[in-house]
Amino acid sequence: MRVPVDLTPVEERASVNYYRRLGQHMNIPDIPETYADFAELMDSYEAEHFAYDAGSRRVADATLALMQTFYAKPVQRPAGLFARALMDDPLREAFRYDAPPPLVQRASRAALRARGRLLRAFPARQEPKLIEDISWIRSYPDGHRVEDLGTFPVPGVAGCPVRH
Repeated sequence: MRVPVDLTPVEERASVNYYRRLGQHMNIPDIPETYADFAELMDSYEAEHFAYDAGSRRVADATLALMQTFYAKPVQRPAGLFARALMDDPLREAFRYDAPPPLVQRASRAALRARGRLLRAFPARQEPKLIEDISWIRSYPDGHRVEDLGTFPVPGVAGCPVRH
């Protein structure tokens, strides 16, 4: 069961309208019409398709390890625990991560809700916060070209380079 998100009916309708419109632009058929229908679609898709894969686990481990480098050494391990606490059960099970204690899960979600409530009290940002403005994020110091990023065909191999 999906972790409930506290949205107002107006926010739910706005989310549905946004994703229905996006899906139409992408020519996706049979787009759900309600928030509950989207939740059911997601839950049934996950139940059918989420499964352990060693390669996916390596990517998840690398992503968590990278995320932890954004924090000072003393909080890197707690940051990883916090990230796993925010994962829902199907995702955590698909990666074969142990579930953090329920208290940690509740505290992590409560911390995010508290942060959201706190940020609502601040004025809206007038200028965008750019990656260049965040010193701890490592990126491409000499810039990059979008066409040079991503996966590319393997010479001599026809089709998609990703193993299916």
